[in-house]
This record gives sequence, structure tokens and C-alpha cells, in this order.
Amino acid sequence: MTDAVALNSMATLNVLPAQVRAEQGRAASAFQRELEARDAATDRTPPSEEQTVRRAIEQLVAHALVLPLLKQVRDDPFKTPLMHGGMGEDMFGAQLDQIIADRLTGRANLPIVEAAYQRFSRDHLSGAARGSVDQHG
Repeated sequence: MTDAVALNSMATLNVLPAQVRAEQGRAASAFQRELEARDAATDRTPPSEEQTVRRAIEQLVAHALVLPLLKQVRDDPFKTPLMHGGMGEDMFGAQLDQIIADRLTGRANLPIVEAAYQRFSRDHLSGAARGSVDQHG
């Protein structure tokens, strides 16, 4: 048996010598430190309160105003078979409408979103000096 095969068989039996286990632990911790040092992901930072409020208002406008319009367009009695997406469109059309509504309100700078955000931030976000915003109603 070669040394590598013997070491692998000992590793599977979990009977590695203490020196080998300690070396593996040091290498693993050094690797972990290196990963943490290089971790520059920005998606893990929590969004600010203003970003959270704006996103919630965008979703409200998307679901209350834009989504019913898209549903009405999809259920148009005068649609032609030339532009029909088939059974997939029939099955997943509502989900597609929801995604389109979310993206539309997030990117279109709709005046109603801005007005609702300004109104909410004036009434509630300025209360941050008095205390935090009540998230539970």
C-alpha cells in the first residue's frame, strides 16, 4: 500500500494522527480567513429604511394598479391567435404579469410611486427622531 492510499483509508476510518488533524484545521481556518477577507458581496448588507419603504410602495402600486391593467389586457376578447403564446401563456400568464408589474413600477419612475413615498416619508419616516417606525401596525 502506498502512503496516500493508507492515509485515505485512515481518513475514512477517522483515525488520522493528531498532527495531521491539527494541520488540516490550520489550513481550513487559513482558508476561511482568506474567504472572509475577499468577501465583498454587497447584497448581504441590509437595505436602509428608505429603500425598504420605497420597495414596499412600488409593490403596492404594482399589485393594486398595474397588475389589474395587465390582467385586463391579457383577457382581451379581441386577441388574435397570431400573438398567442399557447398553453404556457395560459398557464403562467398571471405570474408573468406579476413580474412585469414589479419590474415596471421599479424602473418606470411612476409619479404615483414618488407621491406615495413622499407622503409616507413625511408622515412616518420623520418620526425616526421620536422613535422607530412601527412595523407591526
